[in-house]
Amino acid sequence: MVFVDYLCFMNAPRSPSVILFLLLLIASWSIVIAQPSDVEKELKWLRGNITLNSEEKLAGLCSYNEVNGIIYYKANDRSATIRTFHRSEILALEYVDAHRVITKKYYSLTLRNKKTQLDETGFYEMLKEYDEFAVVAKKNLVYSEKIINTSTGLHRNPKLFLRQYEQFYFLDKYGNLDFFMSVERNYLEDRFYDNLKKTGDILNKDLLSRYMGTYWPEMEQYLKDTGLRINDRSSLLQTFNYYDQLLTEPVLNFPPGMIADTTSVHDRER
Repeated sequence: MVFVDYLCFMNAPRSPSVILFLLLLIASWSIVIAQPSDVEKELKWLRGNITLNSEEKLAGLCSYNEVNGIIYYKANDRSATIRTFHRSEILALEYVDAHRVITKKYYSLTLRNKKTQLDETGFYEMLKEYDEFAVVAKKNLVYSEKIINTSTGLHRNPKLFLRQYEQFYFLDKYGNLDFFMSVERNYLEDRFYDNLKKTGDILNKDLLSRYMGTYWPEMEQYLKDTGLRINDRSSLLQTFNYYDQLLTEPVLNFPPGMIADTTSVHDRER
């Protein structure tokens, strides 16, 4: 009932001194929030572009906090004004990660989940794009709580526990999602550890072969030879980086009677 009490308080008659106090209090909050130096200490600025739901386009420096879903924006290095947006206000976000030399792309999309047959709206990262399908990821906002060690009987120094889920999907050209895997990332006592969920879905070779088509036998051999298990973002990207190599192999037309070299990319690299 705290929020109701607050509304009642704000709508009750006020004396001039109380109103002045409230105005000063609100002004002090605004001053704290508007201090760019406090915010910038924790932000990593990258050059990019934002498209808002209003279709307004912004180009400049961006910082995306995947923990709370907030995107920060400023026009340039000299700008003292920082604008903040929740990811629900964003149609598209694109920025260049200079450290890893990649362009990261995010889109707000409403897609049909093939398994549940329900439309799902989310903020998806485009990991890989192909003519017939794409590989996308969606991170949930972080769940947090303080954990108290009750076995000691002491309720001092509670530890902060954070949990975040990241789901990976195949997206077909009709806008339908095929769930592939979910990874749970936990944070406790200054360390992260991943916990793979729904392992059975991850080992679904039918799903991989359906999207990779004629390239699947060679992909399957690659996974077998390397012992690679697709159980997190890194191993998933490694798998599709090899798939990219297969797609770029030249197709040669050999004259009749000449035997083609059918050695795969993987075999030639060994």
